[in-house]
Amino acid sequence: MRHGKGEEYNKYNGNIIFRGEYCFGKRRKGKEFYNDGQLKFEGEYSNGERNGKGKEYQYYKLYFEGEYLKGKRWNGTGYNAKGKEIFIVKDGLEYQI
Repeated sequence: MRHGKGEEYNKYNGNIIFRGEYCFGKRRKGKEFYNDGQLKFEGEYSNGERNGKGKEYQYYKLYFEGEYLKGKRWNGTGYNAKGKEIFIVKDGLEYQI
């Protein structure tokens, strides 16, 4: 059982998929990576799910920044590739801007 700092790797190609902190085998805080090594998410977890503050990335750009609850976006702002706000999330509901 993982506890403290550690890493997870893709069992098929050996690429890193998570680097961060664990608490009794569950992710607590860290960074997730796409299969090609690109940053996917960085933030907090509870029971292994995204929970708390976090940032989501797509194509090397910030896509969403805010709060997560039980693995889902809860409150925050979404951006396009040019950094323009394109949606907001309030209490788990997404609204286009």
